[in-house]
Amino acid sequence: MARRWIAIGAVAVVFTVAGVTRFAGPEPTGSTSAAPTLTKPTSTKPTGTEPTSTEPTSTGPSTSQSGAPLSIAACQIATATRPYPRSDAVTCDYTWTSTAGRSNEDPADPADPEYAGAALPTGLSTDGRGCVTGPNRPVLDTVFPVLSSSFTPVPGLTEIASTVQLRGISDRAHAQDLDQPGYRFGERVLTAELDLAMLGTRLRQGESYRWRVRGTPPSVPAGGWSPWCEFTIAGKTLDDLGLDDSRGYDVVLPTATWRRISDVMGPVETYVGGGTSAHEPIAIAARSTSSRAQVTMSGSDWEGIVNALAYHASEQGEVSYWELADLVSAALDGPPHPTMGFPRP
Repeated sequence: MARRWIAIGAVAVVFTVAGVTRFAGPEPTGSTSAAPTLTKPTSTKPTGTEPTSTEPTSTGPSTSQSGAPLSIAACQIATATRPYPRSDAVTCDYTWTSTAGRSNEDPADPADPEYAGAALPTGLSTDGRGCVTGPNRPVLDTVFPVLSSSFTPVPGLTEIASTVQLRGISDRAHAQDLDQPGYRFGERVLTAELDLAMLGTRLRQGESYRWRVRGTPPSVPAGGWSPWCEFTIAGKTLDDLGLDDSRGYDVVLPTATWRRISDVMGPVETYVGGGTSAHEPIAIAARSTSSRAQVTMSGSDWEGIVNALAYHASEQGEVSYWELADLVSAALDGPPHPTMGFPRP
């Protein structure tokens, strides 16, 4: 599944930044071209669609007969037959309170009768690292980490609906707090995974975060949480330029360089309603009669340009395209040799 798309040649595609879907331009009239799939190269994850449910050998009610909440174990059986998003309507008779999902809630104790027979989270992984808190938390070279967990096996339970909770630590004013359903990965059915690239959520460079997971869906405000795991996003990462999407940035390069970038990006498309491809300012600079030209675009558009250059460089094995990505990134005070999540020699 693509992390970002942008207009490449005659194809109008979309890229996602900080959870907002953005278009390089409205879809051209009559266009049926498929956008290229820009995947996180080291990923072995599913495509991000809802997992295929396998019916458990044992089923249970979605609510208790007495009106009291179901046990965690019974709730897991009930929601297993209704994988997300259908499980999102199930509450197992739990009610939302001011303390639901509170951050200081203790992790589930397997010896606690409340969790008898329940699948509890284990094997926590922060983008391939272990679960760590405090000053030894890992520093990740990505703004799109993958958070994953397995669950203890339970007889008769072959699917699990889960919730992954993400909280900012170091900058609460800009915290990106999330409560998202986890997805199983591969054939490992009792697993939960939150891939922020698939979600389209970009974390902030230089910030620290913590996350945890439980084996019930977001609609069930129950306990059963894992311990918190912490991580920090590096101050500069190779898969992101670290730009502010809401402001413009000026880049001055030789006109000949703009011409090369324009050739990679392809013709500027004009769309229904009068919009044009996001890289139109580059095409205009490429026609300048001066030796150097300035291009001003938003942070999100520059991210899309460098992403497209990296995509073409990786797909076609063109070292010269990587050099163009380097020039633009350096001019924006980004990483000197960005990958944007693609394999780079």
